[in-house]
Amino acid sequence: MIERLTGTVVQKDTARIVIDVNGVGYGVEMPLSSICTIGGHGQTVTAWIETHVREDAIKLFGFASMEEKELFNIVCSVSGVGPKIGLAVLGALQPAQIFSAVIDDRKELLESVPGIGKRLAERLALELRPKIEKYLKSRPAALGAAMAAARGGAVAGGRTVSPGDLFDALSQGGDTGVQMMADAQSALENLGFKDKDVTQTLGKIWKDQDESAGFSGKDGLTNLIRGALAELRGW
Repeated sequence: MIERLTGTVVQKDTARIVIDVNGVGYGVEMPLSSICTIGGHGQTVTAWIETHVREDAIKLFGFASMEEKELFNIVCSVSGVGPKIGLAVLGALQPAQIFSAVIDDRKELLESVPGIGKRLAERLALELRPKIEKYLKSRPAALGAAMAAARGGAVAGGRTVSPGDLFDALSQGGDTGVQMMADAQSALENLGFKDKDVTQTLGKIWKDQDESAGFSGKDGLTNLIRGALAELRGW
């Protein structure tokens, strides 16, 4: 069974990459979060692999981190939930958001994932709770940090954070796709927008920009936030 692949990216789109390993190309389906961070064409990458074997096909699902792979398997362990929903959840939500959706009963986060309606979100939250609790208890060091990130507030030092403050501070952060999306999500929620609206708006803008091509470089995060603000406010 394939557990991990290290090789060169020879093809990549918003849902799949092909990794060349010693002349053999492995097609790997990935959530958007991993696609954004794994590396670009011609780069050497390592992907954690979940192999699904069926009578008519062998499918490889890849992740940029072991944590993403573990969460994918947890989500897919819910009755009636397959890889398509698992990839959608991991692509739309950060691990901390998944934890918060289940532990804090924030079903609206799950409903923001494409393909998940109210009924499925309720079932996911219910059935995932004991699984997520068990997962987090096995990683006590990660629990506090994850939940703090999921519940981050909008006030710093007793002072409301302004758009200018957010642009100045966040533009100094990492420029990887997943970090940029997480920072933009946090910034817009801190400005008072509902997390569901923010998630949907950022997803739309990101996809329209051809795999973040329009948000690269020093000003990438600022441009992403400004674009989302324009969309959310109907400018």
